[in-house]
Amino acid sequence: MNMFRTFGLLAAATFALALPAQAYWDAWQADDLHGHSAVTVVDTIETAEGVQVERLEEWGELIVATVVEQDGSVQFRYFDPRKNLTRVNMTAR
Repeated sequence: MNMFRTFGLLAAATFALALPAQAYWDAWQADDLHGHSAVTVVDTIETAEGVQVERLEEWGELIVATVVEQDGSVQFRYFDPRKNLTRVNMTAR
């Protein structure tokens, strides 16, 4: 009987955690980032950079993307929306 209760609680917790994530994703898709849709920005970055985009946000005149590299490391990458989302090297700025 405890096994069923544990399984039920685990299933309920998983469902409860998935709902906010889905709501966040839905809101993210509708966002406008300096005149670009978030979906377009994600597609452009993932295709050009070969990474997985975890988060996007406006940072001044730029768009900053939190990305996961092929090796699993996480980095910030900066893109200029005025120049077709070209990557900006922040160390040279």
